[in-house]
Amino acid sequence: MASLRSLVLTIAGCVVPTGAKFKPVTLDATARDRVIDKVAGIVEESYVFPDTAKKMAATLRTREEDGEYNAFVDGEAFARKLTDDLQDVSHDRHIEVRFSFVVQPPEMFTQHAEDEPTLRRQLTAINCGFEKVENLAPNIGYLKFNLFAVSSSLRALAASARATARPTSGELPGAIQRSMPPNR
Repeated sequence: MASLRSLVLTIAGCVVPTGAKFKPVTLDATARDRVIDKVAGIVEESYVFPDTAKKMAATLRTREEDGEYNAFVDGEAFARKLTDDLQDVSHDRHIEVRFSFVVQPPEMFTQHAEDEPTLRRQLTAINCGFEKVENLAPNIGYLKFNLFAVSSSLRALAASARATARPTSGELPGAIQRSMPPNR
């Protein structure tokens, strides 16, 4: 039976720890059910568009109930199928389920990225991806950002950017300007 941690919803690559052991994985009904429940839960909790998240989760659960996933015993093929199903609903080619032979640490599923102090410092150093804030004629707010960052400080920063964009010199608000790298 596959570990639930063998299938992971990801937006980044995997790291294989030194000394990792690879085991053959055969999925059974219990493992598939747990994976679908976990993926659906992560999508509902974390996906940026709540209505789309509900549709994606409902699609996975409906297809599970209809037996569409019963034939999948290979983790890689199952991950590809879940990815296809999620992308068919969302039209978002960034969402992906990946299979890993490496058993992932349990905290991977409970620890939010913003809780990691190093990541928080890195996001702050690059201004959570915000590069430019300005007010264009006729009264159009323009926010340029280079990545989708997950951080509690991002909400405050985005609110500050929206609230302080003014049709003046085109300078960035102080909170944003403070940590901006030079324009490229």
